[in-house]
Amino acid sequence: MKRRSLPAIAVAAVLAVGSSGLRAEDAASPSVPVPPDAAVEAPPPAPPLPYLPPSGSLVVNLPSDRTIARGLLQFLVTHRFRDPVRGSDSHTLYSLDSGADFGLGFSWSPLDHAEVSLYRSGIQDDYELAAKIALNKSDDVDKLFGAALRVGGDLRRNPLVVTETGALLPDDKARSAFFAQAVLTLHLWSDRIEISAVPTYASRTFSERRVFNVPVHAAVAVSRGWNVQGEYAPPRSGRDGSIAQWTVGIEKVLFRHRFTLVLSNTTRTTVDQYLSGDFGSDRIRLQRQFETGFRNNDWHIGFNLIRQFKIGGI
Repeated sequence: MKRRSLPAIAVAAVLAVGSSGLRAEDAASPSVPVPPDAAVEAPPPAPPLPYLPPSGSLVVNLPSDRTIARGLLQFLVTHRFRDPVRGSDSHTLYSLDSGADFGLGFSWSPLDHAEVSLYRSGIQDDYELAAKIALNKSDDVDKLFGAALRVGGDLRRNPLVVTETGALLPDDKARSAFFAQAVLTLHLWSDRIEISAVPTYASRTFSERRVFNVPVHAAVAVSRGWNVQGEYAPPRSGRDGSIAQWTVGIEKVLFRHRFTLVLSNTTRTTVDQYLSGDFGSDRIRLQRQFETGFRNNDWHIGFNLIRQFKIGGI
């Protein structure tokens, strides 16, 4: 009789124990068919994320028919490089080495569909105080028409006016101005496209009194976090040398945060500054030797930075 080695005996013992355990488990737990109606169904797929509106309470320079949510405090920074891209090169980093027209503002919503704002532009040390009321819900994606009213005033602590010869002269009579704006908006494609007209009246601008103009804007949500925006303010037909002012913005949206890369033929951001294209007349009258003037085909680079904060919470 042959003697088995210890390793062979150990392997045989393990296999015997395992097979007996499997037979015992099979005997103790006979298979029971599961009825078809007791089968677990797979959960339905999650709905796609909704598109965000193509603008906030501010488009680029113009107001929209929206307001910020109740209880939010909004912080705004505007930055426009003074030198145009035209005539610049790599030595000036294509105008990015030039000085900038800088603005800083805050908005707060004490009530639903209402906000108050204070904005300060470095041009003429211009302070703009305004209140806006939206006439429809900002989060209603099924609305077709929207409207808002905005009223306020500008206080220029360093007031200047453009004379008929194109010069800039101090003038204390031009220190303050009142304005009123209506925002009339068409919302399309589940609120992914909006087109607005903004009839605006100002009691005074840099070179005119009792000014009325109708700037327009369009904005498109091209994805869930990217928007393209455009603004246009017509020239003043009764003002020699006044130019049309155009602005294009490419906006990235994050949670309570908006960043807009801006291209424009002007650096003006307040109502009394952009309403009549006053500064376009300076350079034309003085054969474009006056450095505060603008031209239709000048490109100024800039940006808007918006951050919102919840007062008393996240």
